[in-house]
Amino acid sequence: MTQPTVCRMVHYTSYGSKDGRYDSTCRAAVVTEVHENYDPPSVGLAVLNPSGIFFDRNVRESDEHKPGTWHWPCTVVPTPNLGEPVIGSVPGPDNSAQEES
Repeated sequence: MTQPTVCRMVHYTSYGSKDGRYDSTCRAAVVTEVHENYDPPSVGLAVLNPSGIFFDRNVRESDEHKPGTWHWPCTVVPTPNLGEPVIGSVPGPDNSAQEES
């Protein structure tokens, strides 16, 4: 399993607004610190929003993209002979989860 490290790009899932005006959405984020000894492990993030930067020092990972958590960026992976892309998750820089065309 690929571990996050400082300076890696990840996605942060925002909470959205309480009144429902703004939905929860994925935002680009940079890992600023890694807390390996926390239970469960967490990271510090600089979240890049259209209106500015948001900092959070204790964010947990979630493959389900729950609000207030981080996950590896999703990518569109071309599939040979099918002509349609498949949405997949890339766990790290080696792109081992991607299919080669």
